[in-house]
Amino acid sequence: MKFDHPIENKPGSDILILGNGFYAANDPIYGSSTIGGSIEPGIVYVGVGKNLEEAKWYELAGSEYYTSEIHDFEITYHKPTAESGEHSQFGSSHDNYIKWECSWTDKNGERRDSTGYHCKNVYHRQSYWPLWEGKDELTFKGGKLPNNAIDTSGKGTYWVLYRYAKDAYGYADACPATDSLYSSFDINWAVDDEGNQVVLDHIDFIRVKTGIFQYCGWLGETSTEVSSVLDLHLVEGYDDNPYIITPRKRPSTGIQLPTVSDHQMRGDAAYYTLTGQRVERVERGKIYIHKGKKVVF
Repeated sequence: MKFDHPIENKPGSDILILGNGFYAANDPIYGSSTIGGSIEPGIVYVGVGKNLEEAKWYELAGSEYYTSEIHDFEITYHKPTAESGEHSQFGSSHDNYIKWECSWTDKNGERRDSTGYHCKNVYHRQSYWPLWEGKDELTFKGGKLPNNAIDTSGKGTYWVLYRYAKDAYGYADACPATDSLYSSFDINWAVDDEGNQVVLDHIDFIRVKTGIFQYCGWLGETSTEVSSVLDLHLVEGYDDNPYIITPRKRPSTGIQLPTVSDHQMRGDAAYYTLTGQRVERVERGKIYIHKGKKVVF
């Protein structure tokens, strides 16, 4: 999305993104002290540029960015061949509705992959596939957050989607919609592909992606909802008392110094970037994944 003006980076949070999150009234596990209910976190990206084609994008690093977020998740969906079919799962009208394949790099630097199907929800009668797409496959890439749902009934009838912590921040639709503080976002959280902070004096575009790949029975897939986006600096008096969220510090990398004679890396000596791309030549001073560990050459 784009406003009719650049959003300036000023002290405190700069953007408000409201969703429709709420806490459960009767959480069977945590009761009235719960931080679970309908929490569907979305990762927020900001873009700088004259248009979408030229814009440079940066992720706003939320509370899970340096600890539990996967940064190179890729998933491909296949166009369904039928809108109804065999079903035995609760709330399903077609168990093997949309086939998907995904891959990612785990915390040990190992490539992982998985495949499966999303069933079609009995309450969602229209096609899931975007009708304007002529392709038979759609691929998406980006960050992935940890799954947050628990089937508290054990029968697939009562799901609770939990917030990561009471002070978790940096994700859309990841707290009650009435919580303006934790629905706010600071442009200073912007990072590059290696997780390094980027200094921006303004942004031109905002993008929100569903951050979780998770299916919750009759509730269907976890999907981030956005109801409104606001430039906080346009609110009268806001800049006199802005929202302040102190971001979590980047943890130590546990850096080691590898001894190598040839910078051409092959086989089990391969080096990868922090987002999982294999490199043919390492550069001094940069951090890589090597044999499951973070190292700097």
